Amino acid sequence: MSDKSVSPPPSLKQISAEDLARLARLARLEVPAEEAPRALRALNDMLAMMAQLRRAGVADADELSHVQFWGKPLRLREDKPAPGFAPEELLAAAPRASDGCFIVPKVIE
Repeated sequence: MSDKSVSPPPSLKQISAEDLARLARLARLEVPAEEAPRALRALNDMLAMMAQLRRAGVADADELSHVQFWGKPLRLREDKPAPGFAPEELLAAAPRASDGCFIVPKVIE
């Protein structure tokens, strides 16, 4: 990651250190204190780039609704069933499971 920051437009809301801490908590990520300034700069750089993309003139651009419009023929594979994983094998890797289902923590406050 580059240490060069993109200068955001003045109207762009910056992510604060408190916002970063809340995002990390919600995403269940650990952001070490020494990495926080770099992560904060990266997130604000992404927001600035998104703002630049929003200002791009795309009104006259053609829509791309399918990869076949890229000019190359699409190679299709035969659609046939393939062996999958046994439920017991998948559940063995789960941190928590009950009655054949994954147990996930509540993430929406």
